[in-house]
Amino acid sequence: MNPALILGALLLGAFLPAAGQRLSEPTCTVRAEEWALAYTGHFQVDQMDVAVTVPRITGLSSPIVVHLQITGQPSSFVSDLHLEVAGVQTPIAQGAIVSLPLVHGRRAEFAVVDTHRKLCSWTAPIVLQRSKKPVPYFDFLTGAPIHVLGEPIFAFVPGRSALVDDFRVDGLQMPVLNEQAFDRSITRVQIADPAPTAGIRTIESPFGRVPSLFVNVKITPTRLEINPPSRRINVEVTGLEELRHPIFLEIANIYTGRMKLGKCWRTFPDHERAQVRAIEIRPSDVKRGHSKHPVP
Repeated sequence: MNPALILGALLLGAFLPAAGQRLSEPTCTVRAEEWALAYTGHFQVDQMDVAVTVPRITGLSSPIVVHLQITGQPSSFVSDLHLEVAGVQTPIAQGAIVSLPLVHGRRAEFAVVDTHRKLCSWTAPIVLQRSKKPVPYFDFLTGAPIHVLGEPIFAFVPGRSALVDDFRVDGLQMPVLNEQAFDRSITRVQIADPAPTAGIRTIESPFGRVPSLFVNVKITPTRLEINPPSRRINVEVTGLEELRHPIFLEIANIYTGRMKLGKCWRTFPDHERAQVRAIEIRPSDVKRGHSKHPVP
């Protein structure tokens, strides 16, 4: 045999992976997104985004069932990827369901793992509120039919698991982000707006059709300055062209250790002692669908 061919074969073999070894490994990074009533953890695996959304605060003890939301280009390693929660691994796929048990003292951790190792993880800072009284039932769709664009929306389904086609807005399917059994007769869910658009739109649910007002809210400054100190924040609301009656918009200050809102409307007892200020918006306040409100 030609010695040059033997040497070429040996050099080629030096660069080939061993049996079961990959030519490359997936990359994974994590970012968290905060909403008024929820957190979303985004796992970026190569060009694929795997999102898990959980309630910010819950007074229920039942497990939170999370529906995975996947966007972007699927990773070439997706067949090897799992989401691990409380020691249970679930293959990563659109709409896959994972169960997060709520136990005091246990971290609510989500981890992306493959066949070899943990790639990245995120701990959801969920606040568990224990109360001796039953959690009051409140239908968010009919009782508070005003929604901020992009925010997850609370809703209910009759005593069963949520179905993918339970909720629609203007005929478009609203993805179910998570669910939690309220009692044996009803389940509380958080749903997403598939195409955020300001104005009056109709949400269809298992309990009927509800006309709902969707608004866009901008708060400035986005970062409060210490020197010179920020004296107030400005709240701008758009999407109010069809407003015919006064409405109230609640602004929550969840970081009371950094700033205090003047004349706080009320507080609610989570671990940060968050303040909530109610802003009344009247039709006379609206100019071309826009209103602006200074909050001291």
